[in-house]
Amino acid sequence: FETLTTVKAINGTQQLENGAVVIEDADEVLIKTKINYLDDAAKTNRPDIRKYLDELPDNYQALFAKHASIHAAMFNTVQLVLTDPSESARTNDDVLTEAAAKGATPVFLERAHAMGGYHLMAAAGEYFSPLQGIWGASWNPAWFGGFVFDSNVNLQIAGAPMGNMNGVMESYMQFLERQLPGFRLNAKKTYGVDQGFIIGHYSDQRNGYSIRYNQTHAWPFWSGGFGWNLRPFYDYYLTNRNEEFLRTRVYPLYKELANMYVAILQKDKNGETMIIPSFSPENTPAGHFKGKSKLTYNSTIDIAVFKEVFRIAGETARKFNMHDKEVEQRQKASNSLPAYRINTDGG
Repeated sequence: FETLTTVKAINGTQQLENGAVVIEDADEVLIKTKINYLDDAAKTNRPDIRKYLDELPDNYQALFAKHASIHAAMFNTVQLVLTDPSESARTNDDVLTEAAAKGATPVFLERAHAMGGYHLMAAAGEYFSPLQGIWGASWNPAWFGGFVFDSNVNLQIAGAPMGNMNGVMESYMQFLERQLPGFRLNAKKTYGVDQGFIIGHYSDQRNGYSIRYNQTHAWPFWSGGFGWNLRPFYDYYLTNRNEEFLRTRVYPLYKELANMYVAILQKDKNGETMIIPSFSPENTPAGHFKGKSKLTYNSTIDIAVFKEVFRIAGETARKFNMHDKEVEQRQKASNSLPAYRINTDGG
């Protein structure tokens, strides 16, 4: 990345002294910053960035009004109202102090809902919000501050469909769709299949390749990963009921993924269907620790995702009368999936 910042004093004086900008007697100071991604770090786009900044108005209210009109339209699609309008005048400090003493109050829940929606909206653009949002306070944040698909990105997007956050959903969906060629290559390299997806768990944002894994965290073998992160597409359909969106943008992905699942399922010596290898993120089964691989078979999350992908693909195919031999193969594979295994704690 490269960034350029311009500083302008409104009235007053402004000059450089020993590499510092010294401003005196100004009514206000306007700072404009542009961050730009570079495919090649040796090739700067500085002239284009400077031109972009110079063409922006040197008026904060004008800049803010353009920004606010776009964000307000998105932000106000859904509002949570639990209190009298007079509560809106209270400061956040006051609301937080009260919540610390009394627990979650109605006005606290209103503010939390608004904050969550705004942060998600503000973090979604060409790239979706990564693990720690876009406000990391470190050059070297935990977990690389990356796009981590086992739970983090999925949890961030979970509320967007029912929040009617169309722009946020587009950001998320396009972010994944741009990486589909990489996800397909992962599947081909891992399982030798010509269709299907293995999600690049720690995405580098642009190509989707599986580039981060080790013996303990065997991400290339998390076959349920893309199904887990595809589900928000279907949730979006459930809230907007756009049949064309389901038919042309959602179903093809479910169909391709379901066909991959059919291809990679195996049988053990007793004829029982096996998901092997299998991997359960954020979970360490007994006996898998101290650097040992977490690879297993028939992990609960994989069974759950396989069942769901087969179900959604089947229901959608029937909805649009897309019957073919693959539909029957997927249904047969779904019926053969193993039951969930229950441990001694009933988990």
